[in-house]
Formats: sequence, structure tokens, C-alpha cells
Amino acid sequence: MKRDFVWIPPGLGESEKRTFLNLKEGIPKSANSAVYRWIVDEKSDRELVNVSFLIDFQTALRQDIGIQAARYSTASTVIDFLKKFDQIKLAYLVDFMLSEFRAGSKPLRVQSISKILNSAGAGWSVGTRGDRYGLLEVLPSGVVQAAEHVISLNSEAGALLNSAWDAAFGINKRPSHAYYDAVRAVEVLSTALISPNDSQATLGKDINVLRNAPDKWSFVLEGSSKVSTTPVEQVLSMMQLLWHSHTDRHGRGDYADVSIPQAQAAVFLASTLVGILSQGMLVRQDS
Repeated sequence: MKRDFVWIPPGLGESEKRTFLNLKEGIPKSANSAVYRWIVDEKSDRELVNVSFLIDFQTALRQDIGIQAARYSTASTVIDFLKKFDQIKLAYLVDFMLSEFRAGSKPLRVQSISKILNSAGAGWSVGTRGDRYGLLEVLPSGVVQAAEHVISLNSEAGALLNSAWDAAFGINKRPSHAYYDAVRAVEVLSTALISPNDSQATLGKDINVLRNAPDKWSFVLEGSSKVSTTPVEQVLSMMQLLWHSHTDRHGRGDYADVSIPQAQAAVFLASTLVGILSQGMLVRQDS
């Protein structure tokens, strides 16, 4: 998810550098040859490749992409076959192959494809999804580190937030799923803090509790007399924004599909709220 050193041609002006460093969508075609070679494990054209991983990929993709049951084929034949893939299918294959590796210490195979994507300015980089490696959208390293820290703060909320990040920024985006898990991640913490005796509590109910008695709560930031709302009310506004913008929630009369940008914004917002709530920054005054 974060980027390391990237080579830049010498002699470029500042605007030319910015243009050169602009991320390309997905895996850029300029990286295809290197990616093909990575897929066949850097074997020479006439060396044999065990193609069982392609058969497994076809099965997992649940789509016939023309892979036969042969067990071995030359590297050149495999590469010729891969050249028929569009960029999305190629990214899916890379992601599938990465999922064979459990997150933790980075195997050389994981490091090498990460370097290829990084050098090519790909919109995808190698990250972790759950306990496996996979492709994630490139984000600033500071954002990634902050998200990883928040996810580690609470096991249940962290698992939901991790799932939300995967669905919002992973290769197979599921915005509705991302938004739902983002809300649930906040809800796990808000209901335990705000409505501990209500087994049917939701984030919506928690919002009502805060709205009805904001003076019974305090937040670590003091705010300013120049702002008409209190710090607690500003945290409440964040919760309301997350809850009321969830347009594909069941039972809404104005139901509408959640877009990818909306889901991503919800995940960012939920990450902040999970951090606040899990660290005890919102406190009940009468406790």
C-alpha cells in the first residue's frame, strides 16, 4: 500500500517529474513483460512451468478462461497465453497468486512483484488483506500506517474495519460491503460505551443518546469559544455523517447504491471514530 524509492529520468523539470510520477490506473501495460516473467518465476522461454496455478485460478475465478488440464508447459507458451489477458484479469491473477502467501515476513516472490509495481507507477501495490497478501490501492504511507494502527486497537472493531478497507480499496471493490463494515466497526465500540444495557443498540440509537444529553459527555479536545458547537457535538456530527450517509441501509425510503468514493470516505471517517472510541477519548461524565 505504501511506495518505496522510484527511479526518475534525469533532467526532468518539476512539472515533468510530477507527470512522470502520476500513478497509472491498475497495472500499466509498460509493466506487463516484467509481470509475465514474475508469474512464470523468471524461467527461461524453454523451461517448463507447472501450470496448476492457472487451473486453480480459473476455478477460483469461476469463469472459463481457456485453461486446459495440462500440468506443464514452457514459459514462453504460458506468457503467450497471458498476453491474451486484459489488465484487470492480469491484476486478478497477480492478486490470486499473492494470496497464497500469509502476511508476515515478506517472501522474495512478494518483494519482487512489489518492486515491479512500484517502479511502474502502478495504481496497485502489495498490501495485506486479512492474513494474506494481495493488491490494494496505493495510498500515502502515513494514511496506511495510521489505518494499520487503528485496526490493531480492538480485535472485533479492527477485524470489521480491516474488512471495510479491503472492500473499499482492494482489487475487488464492494462499496456496499465496505460501508456496512465501516458502520459496524464504529457500532461495536459506540454501543459498548454509550448504550451498554441495550442489547438492540445501533449507531443510530447511540447518536440519539448523545444528541439528547451531550452535557453528560466530554471529549479530550477542548474546542473553542469561536465555534458554536461543543467538542462532543462535533464528534456526534461525525457519527451522524457516517450513519445518515449510509444510503443503501435497509429500510431507507431514499435507498440508493453506495458509490466507491462514498464507501472510501466512510472507511476514512470510521477509522477516525474507531480510534477515538477505542482510546477512551469520549467519556461519560456521570460514570
